[in-house]
Amino acid sequence: MKNKNTPKRHHFVPRWYLELFVNPTDGFLELFDKSQKKWRRQKPNKVMVINNYYRQLWAPEGTDVNIIEILLGSKIEPQAKNAFDKIFNQEQLNTEDVGALIAFIEIQRLRVPREAKKANQLTEALMLKYIHEHPDFKDISIIFKTLPIKIEILDPVRFEYMKTVIGIFSSIIPHMLWEIVTSEFGSSFLTTDSPVTLYNSAFLPPFEPGIKHAGTQVIFPLSPKKLLILAHPRYAYDKTVDPQEHVDYKHENSKKIQVLSGRELPIEGVKKINWMMLQLSDKHIVASDKKTIEEALAT
Repeated sequence: MKNKNTPKRHHFVPRWYLELFVNPTDGFLELFDKSQKKWRRQKPNKVMVINNYYRQLWAPEGTDVNIIEILLGSKIEPQAKNAFDKIFNQEQLNTEDVGALIAFIEIQRLRVPREAKKANQLTEALMLKYIHEHPDFKDISIIFKTLPIKIEILDPVRFEYMKTVIGIFSSIIPHMLWEIVTSEFGSSFLTTDSPVTLYNSAFLPPFEPGIKHAGTQVIFPLSPKKLLILAHPRYAYDKTVDPQEHVDYKHENSKKIQVLSGRELPIEGVKKINWMMLQLSDKHIVASDKKTIEEALAT
């Protein structure tokens, strides 16, 4: 079933989120395309959007092929935006707000093209491993080794990948320490087409850690002035812990989340965050001013 009222142009990073990073004088984003090494100035409605990105033509009869886009636009994103507004207005977040942020952070992490590419790469690697190791496919394995054969991964794979891994973030994040830091005067945070990013000192870019590594932090710019950082308590309170060690919250009850705020991140710290965000992006980096991106490129 097709909903004629659903827009064809699907943002994989919400327009309302991108609008937080525009130049306040004219409403344009400064954008750098690192794949083409080109600069552009664009409105948020033209950025990080793909036609029919969430459409599932293989959906069962009676199911709207745009159900994901509808769900994002009617529930997940409006609830997250409300929580954002409370943060900017320095209002107290309630349980529903925190839950909305957790759901949004996980979905935002998984919905971007960078994760879709990862899904394709993992699927191809598993298929090749199966072909090369299974005795019944010995002849096919020889063909793959001698001829330039390419495996075509169809679009449903990324949706299956999302269904498989959904819930991992939301099971970990409630146990982490939440902090919203502010950029020092004269500096700004940028954002990218992969705005929910994982950083760990043991996995320097272009490598990215798993969220279950003790030293991993979830980095998410909320605006040019505010950045959300989620960290594992075990490593945050004890830097002698191996940052590659795996955390396990299976037998722990999640406590009420307290969102810390008030800390100002020095200019050099902001530059480090921006450099890391740029390195772990797919193609597009945006900011309210060109200087912020230029400094990240030069770092």
